[in-house]
Amino acid sequence: MLVLVIGAAAAVLIKLSWPPPVDFDLGSVIFWVVVTLVASYGRVQLPGGVRAHLNTAPLLGALFDTSIANPFALCWIAALGTFELRDFRGEVAWYGVLFNRANF
Repeated sequence: MLVLVIGAAAAVLIKLSWPPPVDFDLGSVIFWVVVTLVASYGRVQLPGGVRAHLNTAPLLGALFDTSIANPFALCWIAALGTFELRDFRGEVAWYGVLFNRANF
């Protein structure tokens, strides 16, 4: 399952990335990556010990942004902008980090 999900996500990302879109604007993509990264560091503690991350809202905002080349840009925003501190600290195994990015 792990290999299938990560492989499918990588195949989709490669397929959408080549050839690059004609109307590609790097500034807008960087903006949405930074906003999503900032939102990824915010957590909301829900009853029962469940933690919800706030990075879904910027991803939905990027989805409806007409200045970026979707779905190309949205896939890269989700791949680069959804990292959390625990990913950098090594609390999640490398294959878990890849699987989490593939889910987005």
